[in-house]
Amino acid sequence: MLAICGGVVLTGAPLDCIAAPARDLIGRGAALIRSASELVLLVQHVNAAMTPPEFPMRLPVTPASYLYLLPLLLLLTRPVAAGLPGEPPVTDIELQQFDIYREDRLIGTHTVSRRVLDDRLVVESSTRIRVSLLGFELYRFQYDARETWDASGLLQLTASVDDDGEQLSLEGQRQGDRFVWTDGSETHSHAMPVYPTNHWNIDVLGQGAVLNTLTGRINSVTIHDEGEEMLALADSQLPATRYRYDGELRLLSWYDPEGRWLAMSFTVDDGSTIRYQCRSCSEQARL
Repeated sequence: MLAICGGVVLTGAPLDCIAAPARDLIGRGAALIRSASELVLLVQHVNAAMTPPEFPMRLPVTPASYLYLLPLLLLLTRPVAAGLPGEPPVTDIELQQFDIYREDRLIGTHTVSRRVLDDRLVVESSTRIRVSLLGFELYRFQYDARETWDASGLLQLTASVDDDGEQLSLEGQRQGDRFVWTDGSETHSHAMPVYPTNHWNIDVLGQGAVLNTLTGRINSVTIHDEGEEMLALADSQLPATRYRYDGELRLLSWYDPEGRWLAMSFTVDDGSTIRYQCRSCSEQARL
């Protein structure tokens, strides 16, 4: 009898004699083979299950034999790969959605999602802007960033920018007491703590410098508390504190009493005002 196991033909070998020990490993939490030692263990289980006359030829315990079993292992483990013991728990995703206006015209959207994986906070930010006239695209902007934080601060950061065809990629990670990143052509570093200009983190307000993820450079700033006011958002008003950035980065940013980012505005080169306004915050405040 011929048994075909993941592309390997075994003469006289019932498929169950291999599948059973593999499933036994899966049942004990080894749904994915992560090391050579686990492959050795599987081969030993297979050999123990194959006794004459059912299968007089034992599998040799060699590196090549481990490769023969790999397709079978992937096939058997696929249905149970999710939710394995030891996988970091994922909390619900907290999502903020912003509308972006140029003066009074809606030109794009911005989203911020936060989730906790084990003891780390993962934050993803995404911006899409499109300006058109009579159906013709005049300007396009795309931005995506991913931050990973732990209790001590920023661990990793990636960002990609497409500013109407002008592109920038940024990738960095914490190394000791410094954060080190590259922006494609150059490598930079700055003493921790480092706060990217994604604005969701209210702790940035105590800093004198920020990592501008649109340029890959550190900007020196002074941030002023301009007091509380009622901020108009969509069809409601929410209490908020306004902060003004001066220095190498100039903008206004608003946060609610719980520290949630609500809005931002700044002036661009042509003199027009760009405003980010949280669309989902009014609904969340009513819950």
